Amino acid sequence: MSILVLLFYLIGVSGPVWAKASYDPNYGTEVKTFGFTDERNRESFSYGNAAFWPLMKDEFGKSFSQPLILSGKRWGRDGAYLVAAGGPGTTWLMFWKLDIDKLKDAGKKGFTQMANTPPYATLDLHDKGTTYSDPTYFEDGNRKYIYIGLKNGNLAIVDVTDINNPQVVFNSPPSIIDPSISATDITSAPYVTTWNGHTVAVTASGNRPWVLLWTDPLDTSKRNVLKLSVKAIRTSSTPGPLNGGFLVGCDNGLDNEGYIVYYKFDNILGTDGNGRVYLKSSDFSRLPTRSSAVASFAVDPDEGAAYYNDSRANVYKFLAFPDGTLEEAWHYYFPGVTFTHRSPALTGSNVYVPIGTRKDLDGQGGLLVVDRNGNEVKRVYFGSKVGTAPVVWRYQNGATVMVGTQGSRPGIEGTAPGETPNQAPAIALLDAMNGYNKYGAITMEELRPTGEAFGTGISGQISMGSLEREARFSVMALTHSNGIYVWAMLPFDMKAEIVDTGVPAGEKAEPGHKYTAKVKFTVTRSPNDILGGDWEGWVSIGAFHQVGGQGPFYQAALKDASGNELMYEQDAYGLEGVKRYLAEVKNTGDSFEATFDWTAPNGVSETVLAAAVNVDYPPLDPGVSPANTRVNNYVPEINYGDNVATAKVPVRANCDVAVEMWPVQSPIRLSWLPNSMAIAGANIRIKRVDDSPSTVKVTVTADGPEGRQTFTETLGPGETKLVGPYHFTVRNSGTYTVRAEAWPDVPDANPANNKASTTIEVIKTPAPPTGPKEPGIHGELVG
Repeated sequence: MSILVLLFYLIGVSGPVWAKASYDPNYGTEVKTFGFTDERNRESFSYGNAAFWPLMKDEFGKSFSQPLILSGKRWGRDGAYLVAAGGPGTTWLMFWKLDIDKLKDAGKKGFTQMANTPPYATLDLHDKGTTYSDPTYFEDGNRKYIYIGLKNGNLAIVDVTDINNPQVVFNSPPSIIDPSISATDITSAPYVTTWNGHTVAVTASGNRPWVLLWTDPLDTSKRNVLKLSVKAIRTSSTPGPLNGGFLVGCDNGLDNEGYIVYYKFDNILGTDGNGRVYLKSSDFSRLPTRSSAVASFAVDPDEGAAYYNDSRANVYKFLAFPDGTLEEAWHYYFPGVTFTHRSPALTGSNVYVPIGTRKDLDGQGGLLVVDRNGNEVKRVYFGSKVGTAPVVWRYQNGATVMVGTQGSRPGIEGTAPGETPNQAPAIALLDAMNGYNKYGAITMEELRPTGEAFGTGISGQISMGSLEREARFSVMALTHSNGIYVWAMLPFDMKAEIVDTGVPAGEKAEPGHKYTAKVKFTVTRSPNDILGGDWEGWVSIGAFHQVGGQGPFYQAALKDASGNELMYEQDAYGLEGVKRYLAEVKNTGDSFEATFDWTAPNGVSETVLAAAVNVDYPPLDPGVSPANTRVNNYVPEINYGDNVATAKVPVRANCDVAVEMWPVQSPIRLSWLPNSMAIAGANIRIKRVDDSPSTVKVTVTADGPEGRQTFTETLGPGETKLVGPYHFTVRNSGTYTVRAEAWPDVPDANPANNKASTTIEVIKTPAPPTGPKEPGIHGELVG
């Protein structure tokens, strides 16, 4: 159940300023390319659902690409289509349908127990290996396409106008169009757009210093390939669209200066008399980066700005102007980091930069947050290397930043335990509304390290889509070294209440007396609010008695209104001898009550009752009797703040003795004479705090400069007595401490007030001054 992890509603008094919502009222928040949209801001919006339920998986093999989440409404249906690229040693493009019926099984199995869901369509793109490129969805008139680059240098185009029967309509190297241009691997998402009525697909290379513009590739009479060369090793960043042009990062090696180039379509493209696009100029603007430029951009088209991070932890803001010039607005250097990669995420106020590795702590990655003015907001470290670009997930009343981590690989990333168990791959979660505090990661035990230098653990991409209003269909998809995992985001919330402790109001519980308490468990949000009554589940419930509010928890037997014990897990009882009570839940508003018996303890002034539902409780540190009788989190919830209810019950104490101390005199001043001395003392007072009618014998032990002194007294109900004082002789300056304890001959209800201490200050007067003629001689007239 470790993968059924909560994301809380995070309501903060302050937080990031959000950019314009990416939610389209017609299609929701889709993922249409690398970075979700052409702007590549990685910001998704969901209407309020904050819980992840395992939905489906397909462990077809490696996938390094951003999975697409496309609204079914583009094809006249509800739900979504999921598209991913990958495969074992070759490249496939795969399609899955996600719909409401599929959601009915969400959360019923973890990914380990779940069978693969094969795609309904698989297209073999005939590449020699798994592509590092990302698919891009593009609409051209009434036709719908997916563009993707391949390692063999081909640009593949798939027609998805009939989404039930996708067809490869183009899969060729550039030499098919222009024999003078050789193929180069395409390692980033194609940027596909239109210019003056022409389709233009921009691709960058992972092994060559050039950019290719594929113009009208599906029109055999007009298509062309244009080559833009740069002085670099490669141009592997995904092109970032800005002001009628695009940006590309240029890589010159990790420790060498890279640079950013900016091309305006109007400045470099023309159309000949046959309607064919040609390269009329190679004019570009260029700005250096302090290290190699291997990541991609997050773009704000309204601001005309691009945000970027290079490989050595430098963060930039670039401004692109209508004339095609480029300017660096600011630069921030993040010291102590050896490598940053992947792309930043962008909101209206902040830039989120993935930290691949931290200097001197190889094996730790993290996240850097800077504001849009280049000031650091927060830096957070995780237990292993970061493997994905960050994702900002907005939802009703909250926001979460997520990033995937790779886990450990001996000799490469280190094996010391980090913040994910055994450094298994995990999706790290940060509260974006409240200081980017870390909370429970989604640990992927299924993704054990592969030992590869790239692509181990969570090293693909995270996609989040909210496709219908009120998040009727919201999903998260993750590509990784095994294939693809998909979660559904559905609302569920439970509340626990203690209705009655069994002790009449205004009264104290009598020690040794048995009481019957009543608890109530309520479903406050159910997936059936979305699914229409087809969902039902089981949650873990429990009640506990913690004597005095400290120490171990004792499990109580839960009973229904008829006095019959509630259902519990038979396997756990048979194997471990513990009872984990279960409750069936279904609809919002459903509630049920249970009772349990408890006995008021002796020797305490209060005790605590607790009821819990669907949460790991009690905490692991205190003991539980019988052992392991904890409530467990079975189903992810949107809010765990009301899953535990506690009630403090006052108990009539048989005896409660308290002790107080204070100095007889402080400070004490001694004469300057060598043999001066004084008698110091500490007063001790004992009293009965309880109202029990019994008389008790009290032993008082006092420890100070002259050892231990013992006093014995008897105290009746409400009685107070002075004992001592504790006396001792002082001859020198200093601060002296006396401590005392008072214990009755019966159990004491409140041990915290049975000890006390006090200090006495002693000051020795300095010797008076003597005259210069007779130094050291001093005389006084006395009497």
